[in-house]
Amino acid sequence: MIKNDHITAYSTYDDGQEQWVSIMYFSKRLGDTVQGWSKLKDFEYTGTMSGF
Repeated sequence: MIKNDHITAYSTYDDGQEQWVSIMYFSKRLGDTVQGWSKLKDFEYTGTMSGF
């Protein structure tokens, strides 16, 4: 991930030591979507998104 990329966060998980967030984003380098977990503290909330 690169700073200022647009990332969709789905859910959070607290393992008792760290909070994690499930994410998905489009990697320009790979030309595909990437899914995984990242530390919640590394993100800034910028709004919500809804899709049907």
